[in-house]
Amino acid sequence: MGRTDIFNFYLDKIARSNDIEAKRLAELTPGFTGAEIENLVNTAITNACHRGNKFAGKEDFEFARDRIMMGIERKSLSQTDRERLHTAIHEAGHALVGYYNPVGPELHKATIVARGPALGVTFFVPSEADQVS
Repeated sequence: MGRTDIFNFYLDKIARSNDIEAKRLAELTPGFTGAEIENLVNTAITNACHRGNKFAGKEDFEFARDRIMMGIERKSLSQTDRERLHTAIHEAGHALVGYYNPVGPELHKATIVARGPALGVTFFVPSEADQVS
């Protein structure tokens, strides 16, 4: 059973928007175990409920994936504008190189939201040939 099948199993148990696709979620979660997939789905629907929504949408699944992969957002981190600018430039460099690399993986997003030990992150979707890293 692959990640897509596991996502389908857990997605069938929650209310979600019609644009949530198990295959896409599986692509965005390389190396996730069944327990991590279950946690992601539960976190997404919980986030939707906290926001007052009846259905989990893409933003809820993004929130859940980021939280599991990178940790809780560090809202209390005090950064100067200059430090945020340096982080933004750094992540923009990753994003630009990845975006313009014709054989590189698909760029998913770049953020300077501090989570876990990172001040920012650029996330790429692995190709089918590179399903783990």
